[in-house]
Amino acid sequence: MQTPLNMGSSRIFGMMAGLALLAACTAADTGAVNTNRGGSTRDTGGSSNDTASGGGGSDTGSTIDDAGSGAADGGSGADTTTTDDTGTADTTPVVPGCVDTADCGGLACVNGACAIPCSTDANCEAGYACVGGSCLPAACTTEADCSDGNPCTTDSCTAGLCARAPLFGAVADEPGNCQHIECSAGVPAYVEDFTDVPPPDRIACTIEQCVPTRGPQSVPNNALCDDGDPLNGDEICSIPDEACISVPATWICDEPDPGYTGTEVCDGSDNNANGQVDEGCTCVFGTTQACFAGAPSSRNVGGCLDGTQTCQNRAAPAWGPCTGGFLPATEICDTKDNDCDGCADDLPDCEASLACPTEVTAPPLQLYVLDGPAVLGTTGTGWNWTLRAPPNSGVRGVAAPTSARTTFTPDVSGDYLVSVTFTDDKGNTQGCSWIVHVRGKGLRVEMRWDTFGSVDVDLHLHRAGSTANWCNNADTCYYSNCAGAFNSVNWGYPASSGLDCPGGTGTCNNPRLDLDNISGFSPENINLDNPRDGDTFRVMSHMYGGSATTHPVITIYCGGLVRAVFGEAPDRVTFTSSGGACGGNTWRVADVQMHVDALTGLMDCTVVPVVSGGGYDVRTANQGF
Repeated sequence: MQTPLNMGSSRIFGMMAGLALLAACTAADTGAVNTNRGGSTRDTGGSSNDTASGGGGSDTGSTIDDAGSGAADGGSGADTTTTDDTGTADTTPVVPGCVDTADCGGLACVNGACAIPCSTDANCEAGYACVGGSCLPAACTTEADCSDGNPCTTDSCTAGLCARAPLFGAVADEPGNCQHIECSAGVPAYVEDFTDVPPPDRIACTIEQCVPTRGPQSVPNNALCDDGDPLNGDEICSIPDEACISVPATWICDEPDPGYTGTEVCDGSDNNANGQVDEGCTCVFGTTQACFAGAPSSRNVGGCLDGTQTCQNRAAPAWGPCTGGFLPATEICDTKDNDCDGCADDLPDCEASLACPTEVTAPPLQLYVLDGPAVLGTTGTGWNWTLRAPPNSGVRGVAAPTSARTTFTPDVSGDYLVSVTFTDDKGNTQGCSWIVHVRGKGLRVEMRWDTFGSVDVDLHLHRAGSTANWCNNADTCYYSNCAGAFNSVNWGYPASSGLDCPGGTGTCNNPRLDLDNISGFSPENINLDNPRDGDTFRVMSHMYGGSATTHPVITIYCGGLVRAVFGEAPDRVTFTSSGGACGGNTWRVADVQMHVDALTGLMDCTVVPVVSGGGYDVRTANQGF
């Protein structure tokens, strides 16, 4: 026997009883059922039974109490409740199980139990909802029952079922794109996620992985092609062939077409093979762009990475040299495509014992660990580390150059070139180099100068929407009100926490002066992690103390990428006069307008230099905006 399902018991029983009464109306109250709307008795005859009205008989098949006296009609049992007899049953019935609708006396048979038919939720009792024309147990009754804790969705309860819809144009997270969606105040943002690897492609010998800043990639793995038969030559994973192929032991990857066109195109590449990038192209003074000085066909292939170039010479703006990044190099057996021809380790009998990375990312002002055995996947002896920091950095190398594991703390944003050599367990000398991209969030402004230790230069960031004086007010973030525990500036931006803060722990304000450099060698910097779209800030540099001639350089980063550099040769700024409270030389550098994507949270900016008389805006003892 099936266990009956209680589907609004009193309503079910009332309806079933009503059906029985309709079938036997000649034996009831002259055809009128429970007509009382007031008074102490229900039937028009006023007695405790139905003998005073109707056809002279009593309700023999009904359990509805028509007298209000506590005695049931027809002797079907005493009242067990005080429920009114206006159509609601006085007892809780047991609805039998069913196989089909015929077993339910006209009601619907749903999931093996009789259910009340309905048109809206109002026809059903509490805890039940009208689903498909029948009263069924409700999964929800209010929106609160459906909350999934996700601020990027709206939660609703419809017909007893939970429904969700994207909020602010949020879309479902796409699996395998090396990102996941996180929400803040209902706004979705894409966050790099190295565990969200792409699905396998149609090439059986590739490994799918997430590559920092590049996203999902399929990487050939020759080990998956080795059949163990030395007579078959070298088995390699060929992406063009989309399969494993067998090649002679002396096989070398086909040399790709370098992609030179003979005519320079303004696209960040060396199109005419002269070693320069975008010569003759127009640019905005002080701004930067990604560039590649190698063969165009090698750009962002294998181990090749873009560098950066700055638009120089205010009088006749032109792109300067392309620096940084990785150009094609000699192929070595390290699982990396060093010569950027599309084939990794295309060397005779290469059996790499290390896995050399190409690039990784890290936040500024946090200890970065270089673990040789862990990173390279192999052990060894005689370790020797070198570090090439960006030109505006005060970092001179790693903490322990000859240890297998060492550290360094990047003080500025930019690309740090890490190189290591060691002797493996077979006595072979191995080497590896890769780039650590150090990138902060939001807006980051850094300043360096060429007389560290003898001159104190201060960095200022002016609040958006204000033209107040530069010194002694809350609309400017600088050393006196924006540094460390003395940070009293409140521009309405939420504080950051954890890895977004120097040291990677605790909380930190926005904006903030992370480093007030008085006599050290690391650049002074100001950060605002979470600017709003359209916010426009002004940057200023001020010579506070000292008498030596000095030349400040300002670098502006947006969303982790360098967007402008001002003060480098040949367009240097010269400070000779110092003084507190903006009493010395003051340089209004540039206005920075932030662009924040509402869906992804990705940031960029437009940088416009402040000019005066065709040159930099440098004043003396002037606090004006």
